[in-house]
Amino acid sequence: MGGTLRVDADALVQLGYDLRQVAQEFDQAQTNADDVATCAGHAGLEGKIRHFANGWDDRRVRMIDSIAGLAEAAHGCGDAFSKADTELAAALEGAKQPAQLTTER
Repeated sequence: MGGTLRVDADALVQLGYDLRQVAQEFDQAQTNADDVATCAGHAGLEGKIRHFANGWDDRRVRMIDSIAGLAEAAHGCGDAFSKADTELAAALEGAKQPAQLTTER
């Protein structure tokens, strides 16, 4: 039952940051769509762009919440593995040190 677990804690933390950025981009999608619609140069196209952007507001909000949750989980896992690695390394180093004897006077 001796397996190996390898975790790139820094990559998990970075994934958390990256997912937060994705969530922010989705959050700005309505503003971006409004800007594009304004620049479309054609009333019909402008209306279609706005209709599309408004039509998936609820779905986008759910996606933002899901992505933000994944970001938090990835970041938390990365931090937890990093902390565990540091603590295990310290414990191993402590085990290598000869025990210090103390005498009471």
